[in-house]
Amino acid sequence: MTGAVRPMAEADAGKVLRLMRVLAALEHYLDRFQAPKPALLERAFAPDPDFSVFVDGPEGGRLNGYAVT
Repeated sequence: MTGAVRPMAEADAGKVLRLMRVLAALEHYLDRFQAPKPALLERAFAPDPDFSVFVDGPEGGRLNGYAVT
């Protein structure tokens, strides 16, 4: 796998949410997982964001992973 760690772009939000759902299923809380795409975008890209998301992978390509800080 090759990629570069970078801040999440708005276009990555759907892919990040898919990875988050996979983790929720693995950790057995998928039935309680609530992270709609509009909320993720609003909170991550606000003027004073609640959190930052970084992804590993080329922009527009497959994501290898993500980190939330």
